[in-house]
Amino acid sequence: AIMKHPKGFKFIHLPVQAGSSKVLSFMKRQHSVEDYLYLAEKLRAEIPEITISTDIIVGHPGEEEEDFLQTLDVLRKTKPSVCNRTRFVPRQGTPAANMEQLPKLVKKDRSKRVTDLFKEIALSNNQDWMGWQGKIVIDEFGKVAGTRSGRNFAYKPVIVTGDFAFGKI
Repeated sequence: AIMKHPKGFKFIHLPVQAGSSKVLSFMKRQHSVEDYLYLAEKLRAEIPEITISTDIIVGHPGEEEEDFLQTLDVLRKTKPSVCNRTRFVPRQGTPAANMEQLPKLVKKDRSKRVTDLFKEIALSNNQDWMGWQGKIVIDEFGKVAGTRSGRNFAYKPVIVTGDFAFGKI
């Protein structure tokens, strides 16, 4: 109900972190891939134009190629609009710091593959918005002089020309 309220953005940050429940258990996460898929599907069914943001961590110790391929599959299935990507870095004092680390080149390659796939997904998602017209809330200066940036109901950034005050619709 909150996500459907007209005064709220149709946006949620839903971090999956890995597409393999095995890797999620290595990470000591409290959710499974199935939990993430269920929530993403339910949100899209209820609010088709929702913006879903997620996080992906590649190269956790114990992540095998098959686990990584499952992560790519999750991205293909859920098509998030935002995907924060990072390579695993061990933190001192954590169980993962004592595990055998994946080679840097493996992590770099997996990170590139996630980035490449996400670029395809983002392009497809953004093409669905071509020609959209509607209300936005001005929230930033534009990068070009004389422009402002605002967000539409789905938290999509929209650039406009003019000297609009922040918060103006």
